[in-house]
Amino acid sequence: MNILFLEQNPRFGGGSERIGLSLCTHMHRSGHGTHLLHEGGGDMVGAFARVTTSITRAPVRPLAVRRPLEAARSLRTFIRVVKSHSIDVAFTSQLGYVSLLAVAGSMDGPPSVVHLGLALSFTSPLYSWSQPRISASVTPSEPMLRTCVGLGWPASRMHMVPNGVDLERFRVRDDGADIRAGMGLPRAVPLIVFLGRLVEEKGIFTLMRAAGELKRQGMVFHLAMAGLEAGTNEELLRSAEQGGLGPDYFSLHGATDRPEDMLAAADVAVIPSQWPEPFGLAAIEAMACGAVPIVSDAGILPEIVGPENAGCVFRQGDAMQLAERIRFVLTDAGSRRLIRARCLERVREKYDLSRCGRAYEEIFASVQSTR
Repeated sequence: MNILFLEQNPRFGGGSERIGLSLCTHMHRSGHGTHLLHEGGGDMVGAFARVTTSITRAPVRPLAVRRPLEAARSLRTFIRVVKSHSIDVAFTSQLGYVSLLAVAGSMDGPPSVVHLGLALSFTSPLYSWSQPRISASVTPSEPMLRTCVGLGWPASRMHMVPNGVDLERFRVRDDGADIRAGMGLPRAVPLIVFLGRLVEEKGIFTLMRAAGELKRQGMVFHLAMAGLEAGTNEELLRSAEQGGLGPDYFSLHGATDRPEDMLAAADVAVIPSQWPEPFGLAAIEAMACGAVPIVSDAGILPEIVGPENAGCVFRQGDAMQLAERIRFVLTDAGSRRLIRARCLERVREKYDLSRCGRAYEEIFASVQSTR
């Protein structure tokens, strides 16, 4: 099977940005032809290059009825790439491409599969027309599936497949001290990490307040935050200053194409979201690397870590409770080892990329067979 992965600006950011790369990795390992078509640049292109048969950069933009000439060019380019690589199925996690895939499908283009990682509603009549013309849509959780049905996605074409983590890439390692040294992080103090979009809805300022509270309590640690800048860097630095978090306690890093390194070096990974998370890829990546996940009660996050790890869950927005959870994990070595072992078992049992990938393979095969 030849599978086209359609991205606009492939980059390491949130879960929706990384699901395409994860699936491409699985399909490549399973012997399928994997092809990337992207419009703009991004730091994920190099990672795609290791698991793709071909990469094409071309001006394929989301369709806009107010720009008919641009829409026509995008469709022509998309169809040309599809034909040149004998594409059987097109996949995207970018909702902006839903209309392009639907229109192309109506013009004898390939069947399409869309990953619905975000519950977004659009007023565009073209988007509404397109939703039932996508061959299959996939959500990472049951709550997200119900939400998307309410937003107009046909239930008969929807599937629920939990996101998976590549356990060959995200794994427990013994070179944490070397990783820290290479990143300029302290070697000998507990390391707390946050990886994701640096936006308020991800709970970054709750985490900063919690870190300031831990500092006031006399704890020694280092908090490293890495992610896509969203105009919040100055606010984060001010928050660090207000909390007394100097460079020994806090560092801010850009988005990384190797999140597995920072997670493998971490003692704790915090996912402090303040919006209804439809999944929580950062949590399972942390679990796979042996970092204890501490998550808010937003959305599906508590289900990700499991009821056996309820002590890793705090009330969203509650910096004091978050500080309490972090303190417990960092100061009780026995509990930390037990939580870590339970998390590793859970991620291997429920969230292995191979399980997720096989489910998508079945979906891809089913939409191909109905053409």
